[in-house]
Amino acid sequence: MNFLENLRQLRDKKETVLCIGLDPALPGARQKNCIPEKYLEAATKGEALTNFCLDIIDKAGDDAIAVKPNSQYILFHAGLTGITEITKAAHKKHLLVVADHKLADIGSTNDTALAALQEAKVDAITFSPYAGNIAETVESAHLRGIAVFTLALMSNPQSVWTQKEAKHGGIPLWEAVIRKVADCGGDGVVIGSTDHIGEADLAKARELGQNKIAYLVPGVGAQGGDAQKVLSILGGDVLINVGRGIIYADDIKTKARQYRETLKWPQ
Repeated sequence: MNFLENLRQLRDKKETVLCIGLDPALPGARQKNCIPEKYLEAATKGEALTNFCLDIIDKAGDDAIAVKPNSQYILFHAGLTGITEITKAAHKKHLLVVADHKLADIGSTNDTALAALQEAKVDAITFSPYAGNIAETVESAHLRGIAVFTLALMSNPQSVWTQKEAKHGGIPLWEAVIRKVADCGGDGVVIGSTDHIGEADLAKARELGQNKIAYLVPGVGAQGGDAQKVLSILGGDVLINVGRGIIYADDIKTKARQYRETLKWPQ
């Protein structure tokens, strides 16, 4: 089965589209939403980050269909070993693993990263299409059994000038990206759910996807995105990501269960 087929199977089994974002910040890396100090008491920074993610998977994994470990938080301290441990634990919980790596290079450099992520056994990666090599990256990733989610319209407001206002062939760049992804056999796109992304944008994204691709949707939870709007327009071929709203909650199990119900499918 391809990634979309696996997503649909898990969605129908668990009746949710919840994806848990694993963004484990070390104390001092930012002002709030950091892993508890207890994880650092008898471990290296890499071990602390990995153990935190493993605990999240253990507590919340039954209520989700995917996790999205962010390599910017994990890779520098925990290395490929940390990513691999997280992936292994997630697969034991029957979760898809989307490595949020935002791969952004070309040729053999991309291939090197893909080879490492293949070793970690991730199911998918995120990819930045700024270099224009969407089809080439999809082909290379598929040879290694990895699906590709291409950044299309991101949840941060700064994305407006690079993805909505910028044009390609007379249409917004983000629309051209989704069209290219669908036409070249890509697996999915990243499209946000925050204020600058309206109902018309979501409807256009679904139209351009031609029922061939999945949508990874950040911005719900701490960023204030509207999950019901996303589900009513994009439908069920989605992974709606919630990170801080779950992983830093006082009661992680309860919060994950609440989001599972909020993101219930079918609605």
